[in-house]
Amino acid sequence: MGAGRKLSSFLWWTYPRGSLEYDIMVGIILAFIFLTPRHFFRDQPRPQGAPFAPAFSSLPGLPAGPAALALLVAIPAPAPASSQASPTDLAGVIAALNAAAPQLHAVEADAEVTDYTALVQDSSVSSGKLYFERQGSGPAYALDLTTPPASAKKLVYRDRTAYLYTPASKQVEKIGLGDQQALVNQFLLLGMGSTGDALQAAYQVTYAGPATRNGTSTIHLTLVPKAPSAAAKFPRIEIWYDPATWIAVEQQLFQPGGDYHRILLSHIQRNPKIDGKVFSTSFPGATVVTPHS
Repeated sequence: MGAGRKLSSFLWWTYPRGSLEYDIMVGIILAFIFLTPRHFFRDQPRPQGAPFAPAFSSLPGLPAGPAALALLVAIPAPAPASSQASPTDLAGVIAALNAAAPQLHAVEADAEVTDYTALVQDSSVSSGKLYFERQGSGPAYALDLTTPPASAKKLVYRDRTAYLYTPASKQVEKIGLGDQQALVNQFLLLGMGSTGDALQAAYQVTYAGPATRNGTSTIHLTLVPKAPSAAAKFPRIEIWYDPATWIAVEQQLFQPGGDYHRILLSHIQRNPKIDGKVFSTSFPGATVVTPHS
C-alpha cells in the first residue's frame, strides 16, 4: 500500500476491527489519554463555586490580549434576567420616573372607570379602552367607554382641545384647553409618562410603599396638589405605578365630600402602534356641538 493511501486509511480509520493497524490506532489513542501531562489540558483544581473561565489567550493558536477578548464577545450569550429591585423610597421613585418618561411614547390598555358618590354611597362603573400617544403637536389621549352601552361616552384630547362625545344624546362637547395646559398635564395625563420632577413640581408627593393592585406589584404614592385651584377640585390623589413600566395601573382622584373618580388599567401595552382613528374628532351621528363657556 502506498504511503498516501496508508496515511488516508489512518486518518479516516478504514481498517477493519482486529487488524494490526486498527490495534495500533487504539494504542495511540490510549497513550495520548493516559500519558499526556495534565497541564497540557489546563486541568487544574478550581476553588469550590468558582466559575469556569478558560484562559483562551494562553492556548496555542489563539490570539492574546484584546483580540482574545473580542473573540469571546463575539460568542452569543443569553441575556441576563433583570434583577433591578424596585425603589424603596421617594428619591428612588422620582429617579425611576425621570428615567422611564422619555422612553414612553404610547400606551394602550383596557380601562375600568368608577365614579363614587359618597352622599348616597353609590358607584357607577364603565369600561372600555384607553389610548395615549405622544404626537408632534403634543400628547393625544382617548378614553372610549363602551360598557354599559346606555352610558357609553368617549373623551378625546388632542391639539389642546378636549371632545366629550355622548352617543345616547348624539352630542359632542368641545372644550378648548389652550390656556390650561398645566391642568391637563396635571390630571388628564397623570401616570402617562410624567417625569418625577414634574410630579414633585405640581404635588406634595408621599411615598406610601409597595402594594398589590389588581394582581400587580406596584409602588403607591399619595399626591396633594400644590395649586389651590387644583386642590379645590381634587384635594388628594392616590396613584399606583407598575415599577416594570412606570405606568400607573390605578388612580383614585378624591373630591371634597368623599366622592372619588377611579381608573383601573389592565392588559397594558407599552409603546404599541396605535391606529390614528382612535383620536379622531369626527364622531358618527353627532349633530350638536356645544362650545364650553
